[in-house]
Amino acid sequence: MIDINLKQTEQLKMLISDTFQEFYYHYKSSGIYAFVVELNKNFDIESFLISTQSSIFDHTENKQQYLLEDDKWNINKWKFKKEIYYDLQFNSSINNIYQNSLMSQIYDTAFYEQDLDEKKEWIITTFQQAIVFLMNVYNLKEDSIIFLLKSTVDNHLLTEQAVHLNQASSLLFECIANIKIAERNEVIQTAKLSQLDKDLLIDLAQVVKNIEPYDSLSVAYQAYLFTLEGSFQDLSPHIQNLVNHIAALEGQEFALDRKEILDRINQFYRI
Repeated sequence: MIDINLKQTEQLKMLISDTFQEFYYHYKSSGIYAFVVELNKNFDIESFLISTQSSIFDHTENKQQYLLEDDKWNINKWKFKKEIYYDLQFNSSINNIYQNSLMSQIYDTAFYEQDLDEKKEWIITTFQQAIVFLMNVYNLKEDSIIFLLKSTVDNHLLTEQAVHLNQASSLLFECIANIKIAERNEVIQTAKLSQLDKDLLIDLAQVVKNIEPYDSLSVAYQAYLFTLEGSFQDLSPHIQNLVNHIAALEGQEFALDRKEILDRINQFYRI
């Protein structure tokens, strides 16, 4: 268990608030829509980032624009960034008792992950407190700006904490939806299609196109037959999941229609 004192909490809140203020007075006329705290693998603060509405390309070009609409929530492409390594050092309770001893070293090894989790939760709680302060001081509106926490090692932290750090709004919904779509596309694009994968997708597409009138139960049965083939286990896991999804049909209300299946097949060919 790590020891956290009030002074450390106040220091972190001040760091977050001061950095936001610096960005805010410089870019407030540009429409800041997101403020991000980025953490490294040890959950130390590595940088702060913002993005603005004026940065996004539209029909009225100006020198501030650099970001495509599709990259609005691609934090890795944001330019307004302040790098700052803020090492959040804490003492473990047992280390205070067994300083520089074998017991202390054993504890550090055995409870390293637990300490990181506690550190992460403390950062989240402190960030929440800072957000409340900033929203009040600058009279910010939930539908105009959101606050995000990003980790270089935990890809799910961004979306998981977005709903805890912010009030429900159309901007928050847009952010989460775009990030999840990007994550899904990234997973698909990591799959390199083998000839076996391509042959199965062609066969599946032909089944879907040739059944007239379209009948989801017939498509499900044909997909089920694909799963019985000896080569099915050699397919890409993503393609197996698609076929199993179609084959597992339990009723018309759960069926994928023709367009949905063909769209999913085409996603694999956009690799």
